[in-house]
Amino acid sequence: MPYSDPIDLDENKKKKKINPKKIFVTDKDKKNKKNLSKANLNKLEKHKAHHTSKHINLMKKLMLEGQTFTEAHNAAMKKIGK
Repeated sequence: MPYSDPIDLDENKKKKKINPKKIFVTDKDKKNKKNLSKANLNKLEKHKAHHTSKHINLMKKLMLEGQTFTEAHNAAMKKIGK
């Protein structure tokens, strides 16, 4: 019975691709913020025409906790809805 060389097995493994956007994300990046950025405030101003005040307030809270606009929106949609 022929045995395979362990070196050959390592070469056949697929290399995992690394997403460069996620390399530098740390827990420090997700700290509580004191204020939202101007860009996020502008997005929320446009966004509140389509959503309730509960939805907007929850989004503000989540964004201050460190979530992105999209993450906060998806969470608010699941918890409160439109």
